Amino acid sequence: TMNKTLSAHPRCIHRTSEFLGILLCAAAYILQHSYPLAFFSYRSDQSSCIHVYKAIGYLLLVFSAAILKSTQIEMATYGQPHEPGKPTTALITTGPFHYSRNPTYTAIILFLHPGLALVFGSSWLVILLPISYGLFWYVMVKPEEEYLQEKFRVGGEWRKYCE
Repeated sequence: TMNKTLSAHPRCIHRTSEFLGILLCAAAYILQHSYPLAFFSYRSDQSSCIHVYKAIGYLLLVFSAAILKSTQIEMATYGQPHEPGKPTTALITTGPFHYSRNPTYTAIILFLHPGLALVFGSSWLVILLPISYGLFWYVMVKPEEEYLQEKFRVGGEWRKYCE
């Protein structure tokens, strides 16, 4: 087999999860103020529900932060970069990576994004969630997984990890 030096997938280098998250939150904010939706927006006549929704939202945010921090710690333990697009030398399968191949993106999509929607009462954040998922999949996850599959194909490490 040909031995070639792999670098991180070029489509990932300048596209970070933070940028996508900020972009989607900004879009939701603009849409909420331009075209307010009462479906999920907080009104004064729902004051008892507001506290419950916000409490759930804050719990989701705390859970998201815990996953993000444990992912960062696990990557640092193995000396791997946390920034998307940087080359990696090890396939991490422990800690949060035991449960998800993409714990950072999982935390953002499943917990951070919905948590923000509940805390701020934004219908548009809920509506934009499928778009957020699609963007993360095609811009971040798919290129990273293609890179990792190529990088760790020898010995079947990636295949074993994905099973």
